[in-house]
Amino acid sequence: MALLPVLLLGAAQPVFAQAGPLEGLLPGRAHTEAPATEPGTDPAAALEAQRSEISALAQEAELRLNEALALETQTDNLPPGVTPEMAQARIQTARSLSNNYQFHMQQLRELQDALAQGAAARARLGETVTIEEKPPHPYEFLDKLRGQVEAKQRELEAEQIGLEALRQLGAREERSLEQAKTAYNQAGEAHRRAVTEEEKNQALFNLDTVRRGQRSAEARIAALKTGREASSAKIGRLMDELELARRRVALAAGQTVFQKEEMERLEAAANKDRAALEEEITRARRELDRRYSQANDAARRLERALGQQDEPALAAQQRAEQARAEATQNLLAVLESLLEIESDALGVWRLRFSVANPEAAGERTSLRAAETLLTEKLQHYESLRTVFEQRLSALRAQKGGMDRDIEGLVADDPLRAPLTRRRAALDEREATVARMLDRIGRMKTLLRNVLEDVRTRRSALSPAERAAAAWSWVRENAGGVLDRELTTIGEESISPRKLLYALAILIAGVVISRLLLRYLRHYAARRLKLGTNVVYVIESLTRYALYLLVFYTVLRFLNISPTAFAFLGGAVAIGVGFGAQNLISNFLSGLIIMGEQPIRLDDIVEVGGLTGRVTRMGARASVLRTFSGIEVLVPNSKFLENNVVNWTLTDQKMRFDVTVGVAHGSPTRKVKEIMQQAAEKHGLVLKDPEPVVVFQDFGDNALVFALYFWLDLGNADSRVVRSDLRFMLEKKFHEAGISIAYPQRDLHLDSLKPLEVRLLHGGGAAEEDGGDKEA
Repeated sequence: MALLPVLLLGAAQPVFAQAGPLEGLLPGRAHTEAPATEPGTDPAAALEAQRSEISALAQEAELRLNEALALETQTDNLPPGVTPEMAQARIQTARSLSNNYQFHMQQLRELQDALAQGAAARARLGETVTIEEKPPHPYEFLDKLRGQVEAKQRELEAEQIGLEALRQLGAREERSLEQAKTAYNQAGEAHRRAVTEEEKNQALFNLDTVRRGQRSAEARIAALKTGREASSAKIGRLMDELELARRRVALAAGQTVFQKEEMERLEAAANKDRAALEEEITRARRELDRRYSQANDAARRLERALGQQDEPALAAQQRAEQARAEATQNLLAVLESLLEIESDALGVWRLRFSVANPEAAGERTSLRAAETLLTEKLQHYESLRTVFEQRLSALRAQKGGMDRDIEGLVADDPLRAPLTRRRAALDEREATVARMLDRIGRMKTLLRNVLEDVRTRRSALSPAERAAAAWSWVRENAGGVLDRELTTIGEESISPRKLLYALAILIAGVVISRLLLRYLRHYAARRLKLGTNVVYVIESLTRYALYLLVFYTVLRFLNISPTAFAFLGGAVAIGVGFGAQNLISNFLSGLIIMGEQPIRLDDIVEVGGLTGRVTRMGARASVLRTFSGIEVLVPNSKFLENNVVNWTLTDQKMRFDVTVGVAHGSPTRKVKEIMQQAAEKHGLVLKDPEPVVVFQDFGDNALVFALYFWLDLGNADSRVVRSDLRFMLEKKFHEAGISIAYPQRDLHLDSLKPLEVRLLHGGGAAEEDGGDKEA
């Protein structure tokens, strides 16, 4: 019982007023927030004061930890109700509080260092940027400075990620603090409800432990806050250092000259590296032969030992030798790839030299072409890096599994040595892949640096220089673009250049064909005096022939044989059998119509209930213009499949009639004479055949006469002529006193007896009722 007051010694202010006997026993709230710096106060001095305060709290926490550790050695003297588990919880809480104070001290030291380094970086940033090395600088020196910029950028990004992690951790600790406060209130409530002395001791012990946990959470939050301040200060310092490094790069870039001596030194170093790689490849090939020989020997021993007791060990040895041979094979492949990378790197350096110093290089490289090439190479090595990173991850996973297998074997197990050899082979492969990744990384750095140089030079070009560079690029690359193979037909390669020439031939052929057709049309119509329909037929057939000739000429230019379209012809035949049969049928019908000429241009025909004049005859359909002015497309096959009335098949003459009825009693001979004279006087009525007047019928209301006459439809409109004749007849009949009959009826009434009149109501209701009434 005497130990409990000692453990709770050093208590400060209570947390809540209802603590009762807890007052004076529980430690007070730690100062976890950094003191606000008053205006005019030195930040370094304020941090030192805070550090001293946290140091004192850390010492106090260390004392409390030692007191709690004493519980672990005095388990027999624990107060009534306090269990060993409760004592262990007290130890863990005390250790956590002490660690958090130590962590806070560490964060304060880092903050002090970050602030001091940041102030120094800002001071250097405000000074004039200088470079100790004397200009002109080689490009290797410029790349070194750019590497420093890249390293500083990665360091800044890592610190920013760390700051975000600290923010998330602080948010999580805030939630933990809320939980600790809740647990503290619950522990206090349990202490108030305690009745017996043992319950009170237990509740008081738990309350003190929970309070220490709350103080630990508060200390952790304060340490994380200081850590965020230190991280922010580091980020500010890194940003200043990054800006300073960039200024150094900009200054060095203006003082860098790619001299021929540097290029020669780089070529010598590249040749030396290539020679070393070739020598290493030779050694790797000899080692590969030796290891494959060992693997074959192991395989033969295994084959002889099939079914024997040592078969598993020999199988493990065979797999180990095979793994070692595969590791050497992988090394050989990587060495050959490294040799290619060295050659590629030398080519990039030469490209850089030609861009930076075209006079010394003896050639001028297009900046646009160089940028495109470098971008493609950078993408290639980025993909290559991804592949080898995946291989490295797979190898490390295999090593982890093999390590677990080795750990599961005893030291004298015969399978342990072969498995260890396989593990060593995996180490070799991992080292090989890591070597490849390192070289790829350096190659990517070189490509990025050269690409930055090229882009800088491109951005500095004047508009005139940009235009000249663009034209130079077009001239240099047009040939490669135009001669690139697009596809093949048969054995002939088709390129954009051939397609452009073929298109030019096609356009020229179509234009020449149209000019020839125009000349042929005028010559046939004006010189040969051929009819319109004949001219149209000749023009259409000649057009088809010329277009086929142009198409054949294009194929011959492309060196494509028509037999290459044999498969296409089969496909067309199948299409004809299914969907294109109507199209082909109409086309062939059009050719037949043009050949036989049952229908010609300007013919008046009647087909499918339509009557009109043929205005155009196409390959698929003909145009029929009705007398209402509507143009109708009629498929050519309809003229051969249906009954067609051609009113102008042999000539343009067509008979029409005008019917008129005169009153009964009119002089019939006079009527005939007037109608005959009207037809003879009309200038569009043909004299041969001559007009004929026919007394057609004795009608109910009139004497019906019909005037039949013929018109040449080439220069007459039948509707207008018939209208003129009707006007003339009406005038002549009026002058002759002849009346044009109208419908009439004679009504006869029987007047021998009076008329009977009946008045019916309700539609005949009176008659049904028998109540007829007479008016």
